[in-house]
This record gives sequence, structure tokens and C-alpha cells, in this order.
Amino acid sequence: PILWWLALGWGACVSTASSMVINTWAGQEMAIVGPGDPATGARTAVFVAPFVEEATKATILFLLAMALRYRIVTRLQAVSLAGLSGAGFAFTENILYYSRAIVYSSVTIETGDPEAALAEIVLLRGLKTAFGHPLFTILAGIALVIGLRSASKVVRIIAPLVGFLVASLAHMAFNFLASTGMDPNYMAIIGWIMVLSLVLHLVRQALAEGRRIGDRLTDYVSMGWLPAEAVRAFSRQRTRWHSLFNAVSHGWRPLLATFRLQRTMTELAHLRDSQLRGLVDAAGHGRERELLDRARELWPVAVTDPKVQRFHLPRFPNPVAWWRRRRRPISGPTT
Repeated sequence: PILWWLALGWGACVSTASSMVINTWAGQEMAIVGPGDPATGARTAVFVAPFVEEATKATILFLLAMALRYRIVTRLQAVSLAGLSGAGFAFTENILYYSRAIVYSSVTIETGDPEAALAEIVLLRGLKTAFGHPLFTILAGIALVIGLRSASKVVRIIAPLVGFLVASLAHMAFNFLASTGMDPNYMAIIGWIMVLSLVLHLVRQALAEGRRIGDRLTDYVSMGWLPAEAVRAFSRQRTRWHSLFNAVSHGWRPLLATFRLQRTMTELAHLRDSQLRGLVDAAGHGRERELLDRARELWPVAVTDPKVQRFHLPRFPNPVAWWRRRRRPISGPTT
């Protein structure tokens, strides 16, 4: 969750501020004349803004990849971080666009009703084309994870670069179509179809992720380092969610232990997968022992079998029994 907030804050603050400065400078250098902000010119929006904005949004992904090289291992992680960075950027950028629309419609009589103009841009940017910034950054994030999980040095270099270029070109095409006056409804249909395709891809990745975790944990079961029930408890996503749901009723300590145990087993499975791929050297064995020791400590406290460790229903007070206790006479001492 800390990384999620970091990615969201980066996109909303650092990425937006950096892009605003660079786009304005580039617009001035391109000698765009006319009223308004040079950063809002069509040439800047098509040829400068896509590369600048995608670079600033994706910077947090590269920084996290350098700091947490062996923790960012799945496309689901990349999609969540990249999507939050893009969503934060879109949030702040929309505020700027809405403010400009309010100011422009208030001082320009030709725009008509200011509230109608504001409602139109809110519908356009806040709903129809809301997919834009998160979707483009997600493309770069997926390519980054592909590079991180590849044993080829060429792929490690080429994949992130290709992902950045694909994200920038998709952003460029989006801005070009918007600048040429394409019907926003068509753009919305195309964009949301792409989002639906991405969602289906992520569902397949989630299923493949469960199979990968099951296969790698099976290796530890075969070596006698984990119990056999570990495969069923941590390779199925719905079982993990069920365990967390039941752990809520067991108290804070079991809930925290369940959450930590699931994260530990996931990291252990991916560490084993990295060892088989040749991505981790001998130093990975030390981390492997640490994770196994932590799993043994957490296992007795955590919820691992939701069918046995069921949800504890809360005990509600019985008003009838309470009233009977209140009405029961107190017997005095006997002589």
C-alpha cells in the first residue's frame, strides 16, 4: 500500500509539475504564437507532451524497479503502480483543464453558458476519455516487467524502451485525433475496448500467476520444507481472499499474520521462479531461508484453511437473559 500511495502521489504532484514546466518551455521554443498557454498548442500536444508526460509518469516505475529489483515481479504489480501514477496525473491535469474552462467561459461571451461548457469538458475528460493516462502508462509498466523477468540482457534493455515508445505513440495518436476534431464518442469506444482487452489479459495473468505459485511451492513440498497444504492454501486466489475474510473475525494478530504469510509465500514462490530462470545468484539462498523461517513462525497464528478456521460470528447481547439477571433477587447470608 505504501508503494501504491507513492505512485499515486508521484503522478499527481511530481509528474504533473514536471510535465507542465517542460511542455511550456517546449511550446515557447517551438515559437507557438497566439493567446493562451504555449503548452496548450496543438504541436506541443502531439509532438512534445506524449513523450514528456509518459517519461515523467513512468519514472516512478523505473525508480521502484531499481530500489526493489526482486519485489516487482508480476504484470499485476506493474499495472497497479502504472495505473495509479497515470490516474494521479489525470486527476491533477483535469483540475487544471476544468479551471481553464471556468476562467475562459467566464470572460469570453462566445462560449455561452459557463456551466454547460464546464459540464461538457467534465463529461469528456472525466468519463469518456478517462482511460487515457492510466492506459498509456500501463503499457510502459508491462514492458518494464517483461524486461525485469527476462534472462536475456538484450530484452532487459529493449523491452522497457519499446514499452515507453509504444505508450508515447499511443498517447500521440490520442492527442492527434483529439486535436483534429474526431468525435469523442468514437475515441471513447476505441479506448474502452482497449481497456476491456487489458482487463481480460490481466484475468489470464492472474490465473497463470496462481499456477506458477502452485508449481514453485510444490518444489518446496517435494523437498520437505513446506507442508502439502501450502500449495492449495496459497495458489488459489479465492482461497487467499477467503482466508483473509475469516481472519478479520479472529482478531488483529491473526489477520496481520495471514496477510504477512500470504505475502511471504508469494515472494518465496517468485524467488524460486527467479532461481530457475537464472535471474538470481547464490545470494538468493539466504533470502530463501529467511522466508521459510518467517513462514514457519507465522503459520500457527495465521488462517490458512478457511474451511476449518471458519468465520467467527459476533456474539450479540441477549436482552432477555440480561433482564433476568437484573430481576434475580440477591440472597443474603444465612444464620
